[in-house]
Amino acid sequence: MPLLNYNSYWYFDTEGANNEQIIKEERSNSMFRRLKDWETIEDDYYLIEFKSIISIERINFVSVIPEDIFARIKNPNDNCYLILENFHEGFSHIIAQLYDSVIDRYKIPEEKLILFTGALDIEEKLQEYCTKHKRIPFKMESMLEFEMATQSRFENDLHKPCPLPITLNMSKYNKKYLNFNRRWRPHRPLLTALLECCDLIQYGYVSLAASDDNRTWATEMDHIIEIVRECGNENMAAILMKNRRRIENMGDLKLDKDDMHYNHAPLELTPDIKKMYEQTYFSVVSETIYFTNYRDWEDSCFLSEKIFKAIIFKHPFILVATPNTLKYLKALGYKTFSPVIDESYDSIEDNTMRMVAIVKEISRLCKLEGEALEDYQKYCRKICEHNFKVLTEKKEFSYPIV
Repeated sequence: MPLLNYNSYWYFDTEGANNEQIIKEERSNSMFRRLKDWETIEDDYYLIEFKSIISIERINFVSVIPEDIFARIKNPNDNCYLILENFHEGFSHIIAQLYDSVIDRYKIPEEKLILFTGALDIEEKLQEYCTKHKRIPFKMESMLEFEMATQSRFENDLHKPCPLPITLNMSKYNKKYLNFNRRWRPHRPLLTALLECCDLIQYGYVSLAASDDNRTWATEMDHIIEIVRECGNENMAAILMKNRRRIENMGDLKLDKDDMHYNHAPLELTPDIKKMYEQTYFSVVSETIYFTNYRDWEDSCFLSEKIFKAIIFKHPFILVATPNTLKYLKALGYKTFSPVIDESYDSIEDNTMRMVAIVKEISRLCKLEGEALEDYQKYCRKICEHNFKVLTEKKEFSYPIV
């Protein structure tokens, strides 16, 4: 069998405030097995999945990969390859560590390592690294775990307990948009704060409450103001300072969940969720990663379950993410909503000005009514149907990076 550890593979991660604890688990039934028809592939592969690159640095592969297989992986003339799977997070900052902690440490030829990643824009970063350090690039493929998981959940009778929402079917909406947030990644409280400052919270279903990251408005206001200032936007910082008490007085914003400490990534459909999609006409999708070129933060293009929830429930969307993410989404076969949604925000590199453009477009869309709203809905229905069809009928979830 070409996937040599098809039935059992190692998973590595870290936990603790300083990543002090190593997680080493032997797992089975990896979603990775669905990627290809492994029986028809001539070459051999050995799979290791990791979430934290620190775990790869600390784990000794000699203790987990069988000696005969490891010898084949290190032999440049053998058709046996090491696959490192990191598509659950899609980090792009791991490139240097993979050279140091895997290729150089174990003397594995670059062409014998294949990284499966959720970062859709990692090729450019790898090429930059290799040019700068005169290295041979390792192999890569992009894999969208959450795209596959959403389709799988739909196929497994998602709609039976509760029928799918019937969206874009009303002439008047008391609420205009839907914006789910859980962990307090800095762009989420920043967006929520600006929506409050612009009197737009009242028009949306918005969630942002204490979760497992132990952050609140009390802990985050100084932080997001500092971020905005470091990005060079003193006007935005002044607005946040002026409205600080108002923002902090919002407290916990909750929708369908009272307890936000648990990860709600798996796709689900309840009467409350169905109602919120039906009673709004666009989603503001706050993706996992937003800021670019800021300190040492992760800045890759990464699509999580959040965007695919909007697609499966046939909801138009504004995507709060790193610049050019819509370009990558369209490259996967999906359509977006220009011109009825101004998507010029997607090409703005400046982090704060991209956020300004997003908030302005949310404000404009919230004012749609009458014939303008009907035209918007008519246009979006066709795109939503197309995207739903692409997601539910897709057969390939692995995208080779050339």
